Amino acid sequence: MKLKWKTRLLICMVFTLPLYHFTTLSLLYAIGREYKVMLKNGNTFYGVLVEKNSDSYIFRVKGGELNFYQNEIRDYIPTGHTVSARVQKKPAAKAKKKISPRDVASFDELIALFAKKHNLEPALIKAVIKAESDFDQYCVSYKGAKGLMQLMPKTAECLGVFDIYSPRQNIEGGTRYLAEQLRNFGDIKLALAAYNAGPDAVRKYNGIPPFRETKKYIIAVLTYWQYYANRPISIQKPLFIYTDEQGNIFLSDISKGPKYRKLQ
Repeated sequence: MKLKWKTRLLICMVFTLPLYHFTTLSLLYAIGREYKVMLKNGNTFYGVLVEKNSDSYIFRVKGGELNFYQNEIRDYIPTGHTVSARVQKKPAAKAKKKISPRDVASFDELIALFAKKHNLEPALIKAVIKAESDFDQYCVSYKGAKGLMQLMPKTAECLGVFDIYSPRQNIEGGTRYLAEQLRNFGDIKLALAAYNAGPDAVRKYNGIPPFRETKKYIIAVLTYWQYYANRPISIQKPLFIYTDEQGNIFLSDISKGPKYRKLQ
């Protein structure tokens, strides 16, 4: 009887332990968490779990996504870094909120912090945010750029920005990226052109690309930069702006008609 009992226990362990392991694996994998994943073929990688199904997992890694079946994974170790599953998705559509001076000023501390870190003027960073998203942290362009400083998802990933809608991460990533372009090209207009159209476009045309959008963007940022540079970072004084059909920007301390709108 003892032999039969031990045999039954051994058989039970052989068949249930793998099932327990895979069940536990399925339960403990958490969406948005980064893992060190060890595969049965001997390979190891680090990735953020973005989707899990009944028998497979999808991990986001630098350069794309990897899909593995459960039986291909030998083991995993959480790295301790957690990325909310919500951060890669824009919140449900709502009526566009009007950005108030208080909303604008709420980003000033972060702007000053990361501008100092990357040796840039806070007024310049604020000007870029104004031109890029008009201080809407959930802004998404038709090209897919997201957040306050309108980072493309692949660029954001390279910059270590996992929560693209987070003001802190987005401003830090965008400021770092702008500082890199300024170091690469040594000229603020070329750096802004690279930020808007991409560094490859600046190299291709050996200067500012002949894109109307990029030319208007540079003019806008330089104009906003001058405006913010002449005012304390947290003080919003009334200023009115008008852009004509050629993209020229005009500033005034008083409204000169319906074409002029108030600049925050």
